[in-house]
Amino acid sequence: MGERIAARRLTQLQLANAARVSYATVRAVERGARRPSDDVLEALAAALGIDAARCAPAARV
Repeated sequence: MGERIAARRLTQLQLANAARVSYATVRAVERGARRPSDDVLEALAAALGIDAARCAPAARV
């Protein structure tokens, strides 16, 4: 997800604010320390302006 954030020129904090999720959640998801819930994944994708399927983990179909 980090490359998508960089492509949009957003900081993690800006993405968190835009998605209305915590900064800690964005950091943990980007590091791979936490799998996002479907709601968080949808919120992050919407904030990035992409389809959630493009950033879903491979195991989650």
